[in-house]
Amino acid sequence: ATGILAGRVIRILHLDTRWKLFRYKNYWFYLFSGEAQKMKKYKSTGSRKGEFLFTQADVLIATSSGEKLYSGIVVDYELEGSTSYELSKLILRGARRYSKREDSVETKNIPGTLFVVDCKSRLININLTYVYDESRTFIKSNGPKIINQIVGAINILLFPVFIFHMSWIDFSWYQELMSKGWWERILYYNAATQFVALFNPFYQRKTGDTNEYRIVSRNLILMKILVFIAFLGLAWIVD
Repeated sequence: ATGILAGRVIRILHLDTRWKLFRYKNYWFYLFSGEAQKMKKYKSTGSRKGEFLFTQADVLIATSSGEKLYSGIVVDYELEGSTSYELSKLILRGARRYSKREDSVETKNIPGTLFVVDCKSRLININLTYVYDESRTFIKSNGPKIINQIVGAINILLFPVFIFHMSWIDFSWYQELMSKGWWERILYYNAATQFVALFNPFYQRKTGDTNEYRIVSRNLILMKILVFIAFLGLAWIVD
């Protein structure tokens, strides 16, 4: 159970794409899932725009009648025996076969839902293309800006509530908060703003002369949680 939990934490925080120590021996997983693009040594191989959709594979196989080139979307794969290195089978969707005709190359769709390529001792080389969704219409609209403005407005409205005593708020926890020193109330206010920020899925980043909104990463969410806990801890220590 401990191993499963540790594995989940490593995958959620993407520690395996940062440090080789936490990485699976099965490197085909990182290649076919697009996770390899997150590794430092592979980042220069291409840009990652939008959400990862699928991996397109071009597979060159040696057969008794010569070399065969197949292409399709990677759906699944199998490894040979107990090894983590030798690829046994590759399962493709929307598969195509390439045939050389004199000075031209002919492409033919392979009928069927899934096509299983036997790679065991036959794989010559494989070319992978990562396809991303660049049509993120909502993030390019005014939606993220409005959400950021709402979060900012909430934080502004919370400031006088935490700093100055509001007589119309009749809760025991609020009366207890108002009995504390101003520095403690500021710490609780900062904790509250971090809590509110957890519900904002976007952040603004300056790219060149323009400001773009992007989806908050897991690492940034974790950072917000840690800062929230840190402010609560400081307020408790001061108290």
